Amino acid sequence: MLFSVTDKNFSRICTLGQAINIQWNQKWYSCGQFSIQLPASVNATDDWHYVLCDERPNVGIIQQKIYSQNIKGKFLQISGYFMEYELSNVVIEHYQLERIFDNNNSFDFLYRRIGNMIKNFISVKDNRFYYEDLPNEFGVYTAFGKYTNSFSQSFDFEINNQNVMSAAYELSKTNETSFIYTAQEENSIKTLKMLPSVENTKVVFTEDQLENFTLTYDESNYKNCVRVLGPTLNGEQINLDFKSERVTEYGETERWILLDNTGMLPVKTVNDGNLTHEEKITDKQEIEDMLESNALAELKNYENVVNLDVKIVNTGKYVYTKDFNLGDIITVRIESLGIEEKRQIIEVSEVWKANKHEIYIELGESRQSNIDKTKIAVSQGSISKMANSTNTNASQIAITPMTSDEVNQMFNRCFFGN
Repeated sequence: MLFSVTDKNFSRICTLGQAINIQWNQKWYSCGQFSIQLPASVNATDDWHYVLCDERPNVGIIQQKIYSQNIKGKFLQISGYFMEYELSNVVIEHYQLERIFDNNNSFDFLYRRIGNMIKNFISVKDNRFYYEDLPNEFGVYTAFGKYTNSFSQSFDFEINNQNVMSAAYELSKTNETSFIYTAQEENSIKTLKMLPSVENTKVVFTEDQLENFTLTYDESNYKNCVRVLGPTLNGEQINLDFKSERVTEYGETERWILLDNTGMLPVKTVNDGNLTHEEKITDKQEIEDMLESNALAELKNYENVVNLDVKIVNTGKYVYTKDFNLGDIITVRIESLGIEEKRQIIEVSEVWKANKHEIYIELGESRQSNIDKTKIAVSQGSISKMANSTNTNASQIAITPMTSDEVNQMFNRCFFGN
């Protein structure tokens, strides 16, 4: 792995072959950073501006140079953010990315529109800037696989008083994409590339590859019944008592919350074939249906929480940048607890020290997979282990209703062995 220093025009000044410690921290939803420790004999001149790596696309901006001395010797530390940070120098007062309902342009991916948004704000301020648009819509779609949220007609976004970097990351996170600002030494061009998140089905990290994990089961905020206070129709206030299936089907103890919908406007959106308009609801059953829908949505804020925090330190047979990459959606499997989850790689920290290369991986929140079925089962009082098989996969997670006592016994066995 070769690290080099360049000037502000990306002309190479020297290589950093004498580096003692290199930390290269790439992030998916925020700007990454780097830090390189060198012997103090290395002279960091005023024209040191960027750090490039021959096997990584990131470009580091040298923002700090620190000379220090301790019992181990004299050292120079250079550090900073990656080049995406330059986008923080451009401010947006107001910008609105509107919905698009053009179904004829189904390959107008939202991440391309994010790229154009960034381009519009910085291209006039940076004559070395270039936005690398996708050359072939269908080819790229095939090459990268399935995008997690690709169609722009389902999205609306407004920005007020933000810099381009924070706004772009916020927008990218909503759409599960990211972007990178790279450089070309030959012509001093800075290039913006949008990065779609891809489900990587071939990578499965198992229990022996985890440095640590924590499984949390929390029912302190759990509710299963809603008393909805609704609007008034013809002088009558319409209220609704809603009980979830966990009460009606599984006999759980009722846990109530109150939802005030008295100020709700009993209207519905109607399309007469030409125009979309609102009509007042005059049917009691329609209002009750709306209140039930609101009750269901409200209960989602009061579900049992089953959360798995993991840190991967041993990538095993998988090689970073070849078998998996930042932004990939991979699988984590803990067979001893019967848990399997799909997670996105949101951060990769690499460390080169004493001729060793170590990789630490941080994963994002749980994604839609069979673990979500497990969460539902746990909220109903159960979570069972995966079926015994030499070829266990996500589809083999078994869900069975259990009583609260059985749940407690299971967790005692998992954590305390009794």
